Amino acid sequence: MDGRLSGRVIFVATSIAAIWLATLAASLASPALVTGAQQEHIPLVAGVDWLWAALATGFVALAAGLSDRGTRAAWIGSAVALIAIWVAMAVASIAGPELVTGSDPTRVPLAAILSPFAAVVATAYVAIFAAAFGGTTVEEHPGIAAPAAPATPGMPTTPTTGATRPAAS
Repeated sequence: MDGRLSGRVIFVATSIAAIWLATLAASLASPALVTGAQQEHIPLVAGVDWLWAALATGFVALAAGLSDRGTRAAWIGSAVALIAIWVAMAVASIAGPELVTGSDPTRVPLAAILSPFAAVVATAYVAIFAAAFGGTTVEEHPGIAAPAAPATPGMPTTPTTGATRPAAS
């Protein structure tokens, strides 16, 4: 297994494990939505977070599947960034503030509701970076576009770019 494939496998495995373990921790330990005169506890985070985790998992899998670029260190660095993002999400969900309102008091766990969305957005950025750039350097890929085809005899070239174009008939 070459270094690039190995790096992607590690990226996918650790990133997806971090996403789901953080989601599990947040779902189990986050405060519930408390509402109504009877102070009913609704486990809103446990019911919704798995959707955000599934979306983030899709971003990670898509990034790894679309790109064969990058070094092993770049892919592992992306995995470390995603682990940090999702650990921060779990901590914010569990220990973040709640909105308390009303005479009965309704308690809305704002951090637990908003932090998974922020983690998915951050995951998308890291996945896009990993897929598009993957730590390649200018020396490894000096040109952005594919090099132009060499001129074919009998095919005139454009004066500014040197690219060939078919002769008019």
